[in-house]
Amino acid sequence: MWLKADGFKEKVEWWDSYIFYGTPSYIMACKLKALKSLDALADFRHLTGEELQKKALIVADLERTSLFEEISWRQKSRALWLWEWDKNTKFFHWKEEGDRPLLDGLDFSMISEEDGLWLERPFDEEEVAGVVAGFNGDKALGPDGFSMGFFQCCWDILNPDVMVVLNYFHGLSSFEKSLNATFVSLIPKKTEALEVKDFRPISPVEMEELDELLYFHCSVFHSWLMDVREGFFPSSRGLRQVDPLSPLLFVIVMEALSCLLDRAVREGLFVGFSAGTVATNPLMVSHLLFADDTLIFCGADSEQILNLRFVFTWFEAVSVCHCNLGLPLGATFKETAIWNPVLERVEKRLASWKRLYLSKGGKITLIKSTLTSIPTYFLSLFPIPARVANRLEKLQRDFLWCGMEEKPKFHLVNWSQICAPLQVGGLAVRNLSSFNKALLGKWLWRYGLEREALWRLVVDAKYGSLWGGWCSKSGKGPYGVSVWKFIRKGWNSFQSHCSFLVGDGQRVRFWEDWWCGDMALKDAFPELFVISQDTEVLVADLMSFPNGLLHWDFHFVRNVKDWELESLTSFMDLLYSCHMERVGEDRLGWRSRPSKGFTVKNFYHCLCPSPSASFPWKFIWKAKVPPRIAFFSWTAALGKLLTIDNLRKRNLIIID
Repeated sequence: MWLKADGFKEKVEWWDSYIFYGTPSYIMACKLKALKSLDALADFRHLTGEELQKKALIVADLERTSLFEEISWRQKSRALWLWEWDKNTKFFHWKEEGDRPLLDGLDFSMISEEDGLWLERPFDEEEVAGVVAGFNGDKALGPDGFSMGFFQCCWDILNPDVMVVLNYFHGLSSFEKSLNATFVSLIPKKTEALEVKDFRPISPVEMEELDELLYFHCSVFHSWLMDVREGFFPSSRGLRQVDPLSPLLFVIVMEALSCLLDRAVREGLFVGFSAGTVATNPLMVSHLLFADDTLIFCGADSEQILNLRFVFTWFEAVSVCHCNLGLPLGATFKETAIWNPVLERVEKRLASWKRLYLSKGGKITLIKSTLTSIPTYFLSLFPIPARVANRLEKLQRDFLWCGMEEKPKFHLVNWSQICAPLQVGGLAVRNLSSFNKALLGKWLWRYGLEREALWRLVVDAKYGSLWGGWCSKSGKGPYGVSVWKFIRKGWNSFQSHCSFLVGDGQRVRFWEDWWCGDMALKDAFPELFVISQDTEVLVADLMSFPNGLLHWDFHFVRNVKDWELESLTSFMDLLYSCHMERVGEDRLGWRSRPSKGFTVKNFYHCLCPSPSASFPWKFIWKAKVPPRIAFFSWTAALGKLLTIDNLRKRNLIIID
């Protein structure tokens, strides 16, 4: 903390001459006494010029010492509590993940007193010699250049000194640090290694025999500690990917499930599909096992689905493993029941947080980082019902304004204002309905790009495609009631934010699509559009390249009138100024990000246009203050604090 003191580096250079007079708090107390004596003297008479100058110096020095004291306590906290408590940091989430179980009061098995004395016995010379002899003589060298082979070869000579070092360590638990010096070497894992992750760290330690000796000391009790009678620790989160046994155990368990499925197929409980019709005995595929997923094929029959459910039930009963289907099966996408797991997760997460001790800034951080992210997976697949959206938003509102108290409190700011961007006086919390539309819009974007994807081929086979393959037809038949039908309804809104990058022009409509200028040509030149001979014509049908030069060939139902010549001139100038790639296929683009394309975030901002109202958001959210202070300033700037006037508006009268 003394880095800010004048002449600090000069004092460090004379380290041996340093003299300390006390802690910063003691120095501050002495200066307070000196300042108090001058203030008391000023009560009886006017201070002289010299005394005033002395008082000013003491006050300045006191403020400086107080600053050092504040910096000292901030460094001692090692948590940056004042600054990071409400921010979206790992420290914040670590503090708010809920209570952690303590091991106090549990009855653990303990070793006997005799075993404890045996563990604390001095090192035996024969034991040390056995450990040294057990090392590989070609172990990596330490900084002093002596390998383990040197100690093995010269053990008779080095034995007394080594035992003295070990006995000193046994008695005082310390030894010369230079004996344990090491080099950290980075060994490349592959050729052309560039990043740190491409290297393997190797650290040759000179006193490795000490670690091995301590391990040998405790190895006697390993079998007792890991004995079956001590039980085991059941995992509540399943196998983790970092576990090296995870792939092997998964294969063993899935082999049992595969046998159950094969037997169910042989018994005729469900039928897969036939791969190949040329062979006399076609291959029947009932299921596929992937790295961590299982894909099962069966007929679209309620009886087969029921039998498959029985197989899963038997598998869970035998293996004590639960089948994670990810999404509920059998329910329509419009039912609110499929959203029950999301609501339960949100409520469970809220219950685990210590909300009474959270400031408003901390609650906003949790809402943005966690609560609005929990339903993201479901929002990317299903349209959210209004009832579910209202329920989730109510949980967020109550969490922000009420906390854990059952007594309702005033919601000072409307939720629509909170979901508005920061620039217009909001808090930039996601609106779930708009976020749902933005996530579903990604499927419309992928439909126009992934022409050979399996899911698109299924949609095309079911509904058909139109408009150059950028979108499917609207489902109107008995098979049109599905999730895709709902997603398809958002095409008109989605298309208004899209543009087309013309290549060969075979998939872009000349008048209808936005590929040139700031809007579609039919909207920019309506007088020319109405006299066009073909309003559905493609760009490729009108452009040609004689002698390598671009040429446009138009056909109108009548001759252009005099008052339409100016519009025609502007029309032709726009066409020849438009950049086209001329080669390759036409591509779908995004208007606001022509070079980067579609993103859910950008589409969400397009669906939630911000009003043009001005708000001093930079003075509030860019200021170097904790988020809870910024939240209070934001509430005050909106005029929503519970002042006497605002309380009267809420029919509350304060009597003095």
